[in-house]
Amino acid sequence: MRTFADRYRTTSPIRSGDMGEVWGAKDLCLTRNVAVKLVAAEFTNDSDTRRRFNSEARITARLHHPGVPAVYDFGHGVDL
Repeated sequence: MRTFADRYRTTSPIRSGDMGEVWGAKDLCLTRNVAVKLVAAEFTNDSDTRRRFNSEARITARLHHPGVPAVYDFGHGVDL
């Protein structure tokens, strides 16, 4: 388990793909289970990938539907 952003402690990997990974984690501030999506290390310095990640987070955060995950936070510079 790793803690990052002074807030999230990873518990287990959920799924990985070509461009990143999703981890189960615990939000230590709000004491709840969350999922954390991380861009793969080889893409962290790619400006197009960062732009797409930012866009995805902002668009998803505006959606409210049972089939769409809620976005509570996003950022860069996390290394698991």
